[in-house]
Amino acid sequence: MSIQVCSQLEPAMETILLLERTVAQESGADFMDAAIRMISEKNHVPLPELEAMTAPLQAFENDLRSVLLPREDLWGDLFYPGSDHENRLAWSLYFLEHSGTLDQPGPFPLHHLLKEALEDTSLPAETAADLGRFLSYLETRPCSDRTKWTMAQAWRQPERFYRQYRETVALAAPVIARHEAALRPLAESAARWVAQSVEADPESLWTELGISVSVPGSLVIQPTAINMKGIGFIWDSAASPEDAAYLVVGILRQPIQGLIHRCTYTNSSEFLAERLKSLSDQRRLEILKALKVKPRYGQELAEMLGLTPATISHHMNSLVSEGFVTVDRQGVRGNYSLNRKNLDSFLQSLRASLL
Repeated sequence: MSIQVCSQLEPAMETILLLERTVAQESGADFMDAAIRMISEKNHVPLPELEAMTAPLQAFENDLRSVLLPREDLWGDLFYPGSDHENRLAWSLYFLEHSGTLDQPGPFPLHHLLKEALEDTSLPAETAADLGRFLSYLETRPCSDRTKWTMAQAWRQPERFYRQYRETVALAAPVIARHEAALRPLAESAARWVAQSVEADPESLWTELGISVSVPGSLVIQPTAINMKGIGFIWDSAASPEDAAYLVVGILRQPIQGLIHRCTYTNSSEFLAERLKSLSDQRRLEILKALKVKPRYGQELAEMLGLTPATISHHMNSLVSEGFVTVDRQGVRGNYSLNRKNLDSFLQSLRASLL
């Protein structure tokens, strides 16, 4: 898998994420305040400390919002409330631009644009090439009249939609430049952290994200301020499997997780005691030492330690439950790996609590 790491914020990504959330999902201007309060209440994190950490992002978002929202004349056809397809037209233009397709000579790649925007990879090329057929096709789609109207207009004037998309995105570039001193180090740190996680143990990260699709052949790691602490994949569903997928990570994901861990672990003796209890058996320590070398199957561990498979299974259930070990099920067999990140977090928390 090839990995491309972007270490700075991208105007197009920040623009789409903000307008998608504010306009399409109707989250409003108080979304970040509500998210911060929820994180504080749910994880017992001091609100002032969290507000201080997120202040640079709040300043950036407020600035970007003040620049973008008055220009509905540019983005009004791309982002609108209740879009059945989460305003995929903007993402479709984003993917086409980043693939270099729009720089190539020839007609506008309308078929690709419509397939991705409607999330229908089976849309026939001959249907997309004929307005009458395309309108008949839209009548059968389970989407709103506004979406159908927008897609019909995109068929007629794809270049106009792309021009408005570019003009909207251009508004974000000066905003990012104004906040670069505060946000650039966070973006670089987030990109570096995700890249290291992917290179060290990609399967563990996919499992954490709940990703069941095959690992992409090419991956672009893109930090974002608007996403704050989120992480997830976006990809062009109409593209070929060889095209890149984007792993988008909020630039405060790691700092906020660290703050949550510190507050949770430091303040919870019960939490630490339960995990210490799971490590109080000598055989479990021997299992962790064996997994330190490499992942192993349960039968292999049983033979190494002179234990029955049933005994190994009992110990592994506890270690997996406490997050010290991950398991990859292959039929009835379980391939166990050391969860180094969780184990390291636990040890840091124990140290912070006692020393």
